[in-house]
Amino acid sequence: MVLSLLEKRQRDRDYRYFKNLKDLYNISKDEYYSFLNEQNNTCANKFCRKKPGDYGRETRLHIDHNHKTGKVRGLLCANCNHTLGKVKDDKLILMGLIDYLNERNK
Repeated sequence: MVLSLLEKRQRDRDYRYFKNLKDLYNISKDEYYSFLNEQNNTCANKFCRKKPGDYGRETRLHIDHNHKTGKVRGLLCANCNHTLGKVKDDKLILMGLIDYLNERNK
């Protein structure tokens, strides 16, 4: 079987992506797809539920992990993952922002 250049690039991209997951988060390709399956192929944020590819060029959900323990919590869309990163997983900041929105959007 002869692969086209595009197929080779995709295969190499996938290989690098899943090697990085193993190196950074110690999860395998099968574990990634297990998370994805458990989440019905959507962002783990129950109020978001975006699917891979719903938000532009990114075709995969991001790995969300506890920065203190390194434990993987689930898969989030780019927006949800970046939001948690910006507030450093601080629930008080998130609750404060919700209060702020509730007060200012009357």
